Amino acid sequence: MDINDLSRANLKEADACLVLANKYCDDPDAEDAENIMRVISIKNFHEKIRVIVQLIQYHNKTHLMNIPSWDTDRGDDVVCLAELKLGVIAQSCLAQGFSTLIANLFTMRAYSASKRKVRWQNEYMRGTGMEIYTEQFSIAFYGLTFAEAVELCLLKLHLLLIAIEDYKYDRLNPNNQGSYTYSNRAISINPGNCLKITPKTQGFFVAQSAEEAKIVLYYCVRCHEHVKNIKLIKQCSCTKYTYNRKKSKTETNNVVNRKNKKITSIHSQTVSYNPPLNKMSKNELSNSHSTFDSTGMFHWIKSVPIENITMTLEEAKNKQFSSHIVICLFGTSRSPLLGLRNFVMPLRASNFRSKDLKDIVFICSPNYFVKEYASSLSNFPRLYLLQKFKNIPSRLE
Repeated sequence: MDINDLSRANLKEADACLVLANKYCDDPDAEDAENIMRVISIKNFHEKIRVIVQLIQYHNKTHLMNIPSWDTDRGDDVVCLAELKLGVIAQSCLAQGFSTLIANLFTMRAYSASKRKVRWQNEYMRGTGMEIYTEQFSIAFYGLTFAEAVELCLLKLHLLLIAIEDYKYDRLNPNNQGSYTYSNRAISINPGNCLKITPKTQGFFVAQSAEEAKIVLYYCVRCHEHVKNIKLIKQCSCTKYTYNRKKSKTETNNVVNRKNKKITSIHSQTVSYNPPLNKMSKNELSNSHSTFDSTGMFHWIKSVPIENITMTLEEAKNKQFSSHIVICLFGTSRSPLLGLRNFVMPLRASNFRSKDLKDIVFICSPNYFVKEYASSLSNFPRLYLLQKFKNIPSRLE
């Protein structure tokens, strides 16, 4: 990149610099190489600038780690298109509709109710118009647990709180308490009662607009406790009002009781999608045939040759697959790698018990699949390869 162009853009005063990829390019690896070189030029011009770069291929991410001034603690980040798409598709295999939900949150749409549509259509369109916004909490939330804050936001403010981000002091430099960096921030999704809302806590909300999420910053128990129309909640003059945690917890429960006496307080319940590993019974652990990788995050087995997972049509019929996942790939030995590891990893996460893992059957040319398999898939259990045939629809039976 031209230094004169970077100077004219006043890059040194910018909050961040985004480098976007051309996803329609003919050579993804060449496009990634060019963008990595652009990152190097930007960092050479101003090493402290926060850079967010978009790459197409997952395996090219490692080259960024070789840039001396690349610092994730400062906020440098990389978004991989293939990794993102394959990860979303994998999650959709586990939870139907996940990709639609995420796509609706990422896409900006205007919403207006229509009398021509039935109720569920209006509600769906209202949901598609929602996005994720961040906002600070008012003093009324200080000292509340996450569950209590969710309860208050949902029942009183009609907002959905999904996560919080909190900043912690630097333990290595306790005297430097006035500065906060990316390295000591933490995003928590549905944390336990050990985390409390503090003045530095930031919430992640699903809302129609930034103005709607702003209500959390303006909410005051003294002025807005009996306000039913959330549009009337505006910033008040109670800046010196101190909020007692014990009182806030009582008032939060009163809001729940007034709204619906049959509602059970959510902070008295616990929700988990899958049982934690440390709570599995001894019998369940003894029946688990696969181990985990060095990080403990994925099911892992010793490397299996591709010949051992390749099946004929007769072998596939005898296998009698059920509730499995079938992936049809159309590529040749010259096709670029897709990064199928990003698809398989969510389906082999360690929070699944070994017996709950779904079989994954790839239908494609062995000449194409062998490159992906040898480099990143040979240590995942319950993968199978069925050679591609000319008449695929009839063979899928």
